[in-house]
Amino acid sequence: INEEMDAKPILSTWIKKRSDESREIIVVWIKKYFDKALSLRNEISQLVSTSQASLIQSALSYTENALDSENSFLLRLAKGFGSNMNVLERRDFIKHVTSLYGEFHVTSSVCREDSLVHHNIKGKSISLASSAIDALYYAREWVARGDPFLLVGPQGCGKETVIDYACSGDRGLELSPFHCDKFTQPSDLLKHIKRKCVLDSAFGGQVYRPRASSKLIIVVKDVDLIKTDEYDTCSTVSLLQFILKYGGFHSNGFVRVERILFAFTINGTFVPGRHLLCKRFTSLLHITAMDCPTGDDLLRICLDLLKKLSIRLPLSDFRALDQCKLATVMKETFEEICNTFPNRLHGESCLFSLRTFCSWVRNLEHYNLDSNPLDCVLHEGLRLFCDPLREGNRRKQVQSILDTSFKKNYGRSILDIKNIHFSNINQNGTFSFKDTIVRLSSGEMANSLAKGMELYSRAHGPLSFQLHSLALEQISSIGHALIQNRCNAVLIGSAGT
Repeated sequence: INEEMDAKPILSTWIKKRSDESREIIVVWIKKYFDKALSLRNEISQLVSTSQASLIQSALSYTENALDSENSFLLRLAKGFGSNMNVLERRDFIKHVTSLYGEFHVTSSVCREDSLVHHNIKGKSISLASSAIDALYYAREWVARGDPFLLVGPQGCGKETVIDYACSGDRGLELSPFHCDKFTQPSDLLKHIKRKCVLDSAFGGQVYRPRASSKLIIVVKDVDLIKTDEYDTCSTVSLLQFILKYGGFHSNGFVRVERILFAFTINGTFVPGRHLLCKRFTSLLHITAMDCPTGDDLLRICLDLLKKLSIRLPLSDFRALDQCKLATVMKETFEEICNTFPNRLHGESCLFSLRTFCSWVRNLEHYNLDSNPLDCVLHEGLRLFCDPLREGNRRKQVQSILDTSFKKNYGRSILDIKNIHFSNINQNGTFSFKDTIVRLSSGEMANSLAKGMELYSRAHGPLSFQLHSLALEQISSIGHALIQNRCNAVLIGSAGT
């Protein structure tokens, strides 16, 4: 099949579905820009391999709500064709395509995404990176139309958040994540569908419908992790392709699925362990790529989170800090740490992501910030960036970066908190995950733990444990991990440690 197919049939079908009042002007814009934009697009490689027809249909879907002005239509068309590119190529492509308009004027309709920068969803105000804002805007349209889509982006860039918020406007929509791994089989996917749906009899045969909601969106995560066979095919992906194309699957006869939507996420970096998705599958999806946040994104998000935190802490010393300066220091420190630890695998994201950076600010709400709030910020940075690393040069590098940054800007050093522990342990030696994290000296920490060990020994027998300085620090790290929202921790170490 000739990949450089004629786009006229697709365009003709799409134009016929437009309203009568807009059809005439759309034809003029299509003739003026479409072929040039498509020609430029074909000169650039795809991030996720898909068919020419899928590229065209996906680009046209981006223009659905941008038919009120010529420049907004052109910008949407450029973003649609550029959605399946890496960040640098996409920026150059969009700049080149929009230059076809001449002097490009940004109208209010073009900036609809900007209204999502500070958007209230589920009673929460969210702050997103620029690429996530674009993805959220289009994902909401695809969810409303029931179209399947694929989000491509590095770990921690916000793919899960985008899907969550894209579905939040529909109260009858239930999100159901389906995590893939190397050994995921078609039977696993069918079990998931059967668990979340109920089998009904309907005209034309049996049909699966959502069990507890009006609509169900199955979020298939890391679909590219599923192992392929010796013929480079994947039975689970083939099943998904069949469901998307024919609206059902065979199980003692053909069984339809109704009101079930699919969203997919992949990292987009095809390193060992990840596999390329076939074009037959990706051609059925809208594809949009998300990027790591820019420096401006990090600064804006950090400043926004700091302002929200200061509102909740009106009487603390934290509110007296220069928030713009603190946000700049945290942003620059985070960027330096990320640049120090490029990924171990080619093309993979950094060891630390946007999720880590946001946690650095959000976790401060667990601290008692009434005095020396900068020590709390410094300690939280040590916990987030040092705890995942083994003892050695890498941890010392992070400590050096944090120490240099805060000493230069605030005159505070890691040595100032060397003999201080930040913990949520009570005076009776028990941990409370609802209490705030307070400052304790080594003596106070050891006394509280000794009381807790005594209570434990009465109930479970003698407990032999040496309260040396490293043990106190490790206990503080575990308590810090468990007090966070996800409330999960993994301990890694050799036997006997």
